[in-house]
Amino acid sequence: MTEIKQIEEKLKAPFPAEDIEYRVVRMNKESRQALVLPYITSRAVMDRLDEVFGCDGWQDEYEVLPSGVACRLSAKLNGDFITKQDAAPYTHIEALKGAFSDALKRAAVKFGIGRYLYKLPENYVNILPQRPTKAKGKVRYYHSQELCGWWLEPSVLPATQNKRETPSRQLEHADTAEFKALSLTQKLKRLGELGIITDKKRANYEAKLQDRRTAPGLLSYFNKQFELLYSLYCLAKNNKVSAATKASIYKRIMSSRLQEFIAIENKMKELEAA
Repeated sequence: MTEIKQIEEKLKAPFPAEDIEYRVVRMNKESRQALVLPYITSRAVMDRLDEVFGCDGWQDEYEVLPSGVACRLSAKLNGDFITKQDAAPYTHIEALKGAFSDALKRAAVKFGIGRYLYKLPENYVNILPQRPTKAKGKVRYYHSQELCGWWLEPSVLPATQNKRETPSRQLEHADTAEFKALSLTQKLKRLGELGIITDKKRANYEAKLQDRRTAPGLLSYFNKQFELLYSLYCLAKNNKVSAATKASIYKRIMSSRLQEFIAIENKMKELEAA
């Protein structure tokens, strides 16, 4: 492998979970669901640049524009500096500081840093009226004129690994990440191939997925349901659940409402950690 190729792989490597944060980008008031997107912090970007190029192997320059900030990010490759540039608008909170950070991150994407985040499937969370008391993940608060409440950050981000995970756990998460990256139709096909759902159920799902009148909320429900079914399959494959427990959880997944999926997911996480 050439040196340039090694540098590219280091730049594009997924970030550990502790370097990933989420922000709400879209809200459905009626269903109390929000679309959240993952992003890396500017600190994580600078750490990655230090790791790959050294503290003296990269530099950043900024220009304040009427509507935002432009960043020129340069890194030393084969003795010469290569520059990538991008810009970001002023943010709603700490407008100038936020624009500086976003401009750096956007310029870093052109080097491949964090680019994989744009290819990940959408994550929907429930906005809860009361703060969860036994949540294992990070609890965030959302507030707007129309809705307020608490939400849990997704605990397993596709394509990221925790630095303290064992190789076997990393492999399990890689399998889950691969499944989550599939489209709804591909997920359904995979569930059928693995024998997780019957041919009859698969045909029923296919009919609804192909029907243009199917509401987006129902598609989100199917997406989460398919992921839970696959997670249950992985638990059974790794001998984490008995046949009776598997059957019980399967029944809950197939009959529960979307807001009840969080409890099912937390239960499976407990079984996985046991």
